[in-house]
Amino acid sequence: IYNARIEMTSEQYTDDLQKIKENIKVYGGYISDESSYGKEPEVAGDAGRTSTLTARIPADAYPQFIEALKGIGKNISLEQSVEDVTDQYFDLESRLEVLELRKEKLEELLKQATEMEDIIILNEELSEIIYQIEKLSGSKRHLDNQINYSTVTIYIREYFRSTITTKTEKTLGERISESFGDSKINISTILMEPATKNCAHQSLT
Repeated sequence: IYNARIEMTSEQYTDDLQKIKENIKVYGGYISDESSYGKEPEVAGDAGRTSTLTARIPADAYPQFIEALKGIGKNISLEQSVEDVTDQYFDLESRLEVLELRKEKLEELLKQATEMEDIIILNEELSEIIYQIEKLSGSKRHLDNQINYSTVTIYIREYFRSTITTKTEKTLGERISESFGDSKINISTILMEPATKNCAHQSLT
């Protein structure tokens, strides 16, 4: 059983999400689960949108599908795992064979039974055997599906490139120049004050 989890970011979120879904179809897979949240970013600092998809991909197309995903967006991480279920599968098959033989034997005995008590006992045992067969058959079908279809979880997050320019730090020369400029303004103000006062005094006299 092959499983993978891939995480990516995208500046073209809508287009890349569509590409992922198209590739799932191209390789014969389907989406078993999908969730999305967030909204399209409008200004710098907005979190943007995020989607998580669980894709079931035919096992024979799994390697090609993973390679196709590597060409979408910017891949951040890829985790892959392989689980060997050979022993588990053969165990299920063996148990099912034994139960099927037991079922056939009980059905034969039931046909031959004439006593009501025997019929009741055989029917109860047969019902239990049928229940176990159905349960194990369900487990086998699930395992078949896991073997035939690989599970790939895809996490895509929208990346918004900020266009805001940062304020550059002033150079030492610029800071000194500004300081002198402020000093000139202060000196000019001080020198003008006496002259202003003299003019005011003369006008009063």
